Amino acid sequence: MGVLYCVHPYDSECAEAFLGGAVKGAVAPRSDARSPTPEEVHAALAALPHATCHVASRAHNDFDVEVEIELEANAPSNICRFSTLLHYRVVRDVINPFTKEVVDRNPRHPARVHFEKGSPILVLAITRLLSENCGPLLLDGDGEQVVVEAGRAVRDMLAEWSLASESFAHDVEVLFGAEVKEALERAWATRRMPLDAHAADERSPEQLWRAGVYDEAISRYAVLHGVGIADAMNALRALRK
Repeated sequence: MGVLYCVHPYDSECAEAFLGGAVKGAVAPRSDARSPTPEEVHAALAALPHATCHVASRAHNDFDVEVEIELEANAPSNICRFSTLLHYRVVRDVINPFTKEVVDRNPRHPARVHFEKGSPILVLAITRLLSENCGPLLLDGDGEQVVVEAGRAVRDMLAEWSLASESFAHDVEVLFGAEVKEALERAWATRRMPLDAHAADERSPEQLWRAGVYDEAISRYAVLHGVGIADAMNALRALRK
């Protein structure tokens, strides 16, 4: 199935459950944050440029939406595809799990949303569109959380989400450009640097690389020289030549 990305309204209960009550990314929990309605889910998907969506019902209240976007990157023959499977369940009544009684009947029928597998960048883009009407949403994927809000800069949310990988950075470059990708890689590298400078290994990136401490060497080189992870890796690899 791959990584599961779950979407939660970012209220005080959500902040306490996932973040220990801490405010992440300078976004305060809001009491009016809520789950989207099915209509808002489909409106967000309709607002995605170049997107193709196929809706299939799995059960009476359950729906799957296959989402795919194709974009040209660098050259006409280089086509990048971004896809994900969005699942939502329509919550018609809130039931007390102990008495089985109906506690609340919500006429707007909120939808519990999660994504199965696919591009995390596309998942973030859809969640950001949902937040325009629903308030801040917490996106939980692969054990890493990010608070998504329509007014936040994309690069800030990307840097906060600790899903550092080459494929993630490549998707960022295609969708948002090289400048955002390089800023994101610098943020990743900075976060991986030791916080205690006195206790940290004082060897240079080149010394660390020759000693086989590759991750630390790459991170330190990127921070010291203000370059991205890929450029730092290429520069250190050149030492072998």
